[in-house]
Amino acid sequence: MPGKLDYEGTIENKDVKSKAGLPIPKIPQTTPSKKSSRKTFMPLKTYSQLRKKRTDNLILSYTSKSSDSPCYQSNYTNNLEIISLSSDDEEYSPPPLHSKIPFTPRNNEKFVPKASGFSNIDWIQELREKLENTLRLNKTTKVSTPSYNKLLEEDSSFDRLVDKSRNKASFPPFPPDVDEIISEALSSSVVTEKFNIQVTGDDLSTLENGNWLNDEVINFYMQLIVERSKDSSKELPSIHAFNTFFYTKLSKEGYSRVRRWTRKVSIFEKDIIIVPVHLGVHWCLAAIWPKEKKINYYDSMGGTNTHCLEILLDYLGNETKDKLKKPFDADHWVTSCPKDIPMQANGYDCGVFSCTFAEYLTRRLEFTFSQKNMIYIRKKMMLEIIKQSLLT
Repeated sequence: MPGKLDYEGTIENKDVKSKAGLPIPKIPQTTPSKKSSRKTFMPLKTYSQLRKKRTDNLILSYTSKSSDSPCYQSNYTNNLEIISLSSDDEEYSPPPLHSKIPFTPRNNEKFVPKASGFSNIDWIQELREKLENTLRLNKTTKVSTPSYNKLLEEDSSFDRLVDKSRNKASFPPFPPDVDEIISEALSSSVVTEKFNIQVTGDDLSTLENGNWLNDEVINFYMQLIVERSKDSSKELPSIHAFNTFFYTKLSKEGYSRVRRWTRKVSIFEKDIIIVPVHLGVHWCLAAIWPKEKKINYYDSMGGTNTHCLEILLDYLGNETKDKLKKPFDADHWVTSCPKDIPMQANGYDCGVFSCTFAEYLTRRLEFTFSQKNMIYIRKKMMLEIIKQSLLT
């Protein structure tokens, strides 16, 4: 029975039959084009009506309007393109895959397209899996020469040296008598007093593992960070840290209640402003970069607090009008709640995470700590409060 196949016109198929007695459409002949020699491919509907000869090899082909050869040809020359994969069990009639890879077939046999009523598209997933397996089996061999291996080793040694240096800077060793120092401090009525803040033995005990940090510990630690920033030899950013009661008063009572908190300091001249945020039973941290017009909110439990960001942005607007006597354009500011930060794995380390966020941010360091470092960091914070100086 004659049939028709549309491809830039109508092609009549006459007296050509497959072994099953089905008519086979003739292959449309391409004609040279004076305008372009760009490679083109047959439309999807044409491919869906054709079948390729069963073979163990990848079936490859290309078409060209500038060629006198058929649209399907197996003279594997340049610009080969995979159009089908076949096995002993199945035959596929896929659309062309536009993924060119170098490939040398085992033979140069021509194949004959056959009529097909195949309409199930499950072959796409199978084809993809077979193609991925084929590509995995043909990975490029790794380079291995004495000079190349030496370069790799030097590069790895440098990376290890950098990591070791970072760890030493962020996790310095304790003195041998650290446990005795901490034990004596915990039994004291007053451990230390500075920055108009008194820290007692009970306050310090909140840094023992499993406890929530209280306001005195966090406020004292934040002032240690501010003091460190004033050391010109360390070339650190200038810091202003609000105490733990600032955000609570601002959010509940408004700007008028905290307006005089900055009468002795110009926060807009600082590089970073640290704001501890207490949410009843959870500590978070907000950091403001006035010169970069940026506010970030850090929550070690992955929370998003746009309300806090809005409150702080509104505070900056009021502070600009009140202290600088000029309008404030909030549209130029960027606010965010980063999620690619260390996360706590329990319900009591939030205060330690917040303090450590501040400690790293004020040194312009990436966060290299995690939950597994919390016991060390708690002990480090106790020692730093006792000595009234940060170890890093």
